[in-house]
Amino acid sequence: MPRHAEPSVNVELGLMLKRVLPTSSVSWQNSRVVVGGPSLQPDILITANDRSPIVIEAEHAPGSGVETEAKQRLGLHIVNQPHPIEAAIAVIYPPQIAVAADVSESLRESKLEYCVHSDDGTRFPERGWIQGSVADIADLARLE
Repeated sequence: MPRHAEPSVNVELGLMLKRVLPTSSVSWQNSRVVVGGPSLQPDILITANDRSPIVIEAEHAPGSGVETEAKQRLGLHIVNQPHPIEAAIAVIYPPQIAVAADVSESLRESKLEYCVHSDDGTRFPERGWIQGSVADIADLARLE
C-alpha cells in the first residue's frame, strides 16, 4: 500500500478547501509568505479580503507537534496581507489516510480531528478534539 507523506496530503486537503471556499484564496506548502520568516512554511493558508489569514497546520496521527506549530503561527504577518494571523487550526489526519489508495477519497470519507487556537490564547475546544469532515473545517474557516 502507498505511504502518503504529510505534504502530499496537505496538497489534497488544500485542493478540497479551495473548491469549497470560492471567495477565499487557499494555498499550501508556501515558503516565503511569512514576513520576516522566509523559512516558515504554513501547511495551508487561507486568505480573504478584509479578514485575517487563517493557517492550518496538519500532521498524521498521533500529531504530537501539530498544536505547537499552529500556535507558533499566531500573530505572524503574511506578505501582502494587512492583518496578522489570528486563528490557526491544528488538524490530525487519521492513520488510514497515510496508506489510502486514493487520498482524496480517504479525506472525504474520514473524520479528521482538529482544534482552533486564537491569538487571544484560547483553544476551542478547551480540551480534546473536534471530529469532523473537510467541509466542517471549511465552515470553521468561514466563521473565523
